[in-house]
Amino acid sequence: MPGGYPRLTGGVPGFEADNELIPAEGLAWIALSDSFSFSTSRISRVVLKASSPNVTETPAAKASEDLAVTQRFRMALSSLIHGKIDRTQYTDSVNAALTPTLLTKTAAQLNVFGLVVKVAFVSSSKNGPGTIYSYTVTFANGQTSTGQFVLDASGKIAGIGSR
Repeated sequence: MPGGYPRLTGGVPGFEADNELIPAEGLAWIALSDSFSFSTSRISRVVLKASSPNVTETPAAKASEDLAVTQRFRMALSSLIHGKIDRTQYTDSVNAALTPTLLTKTAAQLNVFGLVVKVAFVSSSKNGPGTIYSYTVTFANGQTSTGQFVLDASGKIAGIGSR
């Protein structure tokens, strides 16, 4: 893609991944992390610059914060920390994936960081019929992470996690 490339990112509490593709250059790489303190996006930018200095990231359009969505993300994340979610808020596929066992494990992983102290809006972008919202999350133990919140076209939660 002239002037840019597609990025796929994702994660679960304590892990994150970037899958970078530059088809025109014949390049692809994956960066994985098992720590909130290691940014896969940062290492991917270094690899991009070293491997293909003529290709640049397409900057995301600066979107304004939707305070209702930010509050909803904070409540959903807090619910995950407590291991109890309102399943009516989630899509069928997320509900199927969030088994009681996974919900318990996720709560245990998140409890290490403590409660959510601050949520700061970073960006939002369209993803097919839905929207991805990104936030910087600060926990009670001082740890920060980038959280993502995906809402489908009907407003249901189609994804939540760290990036």
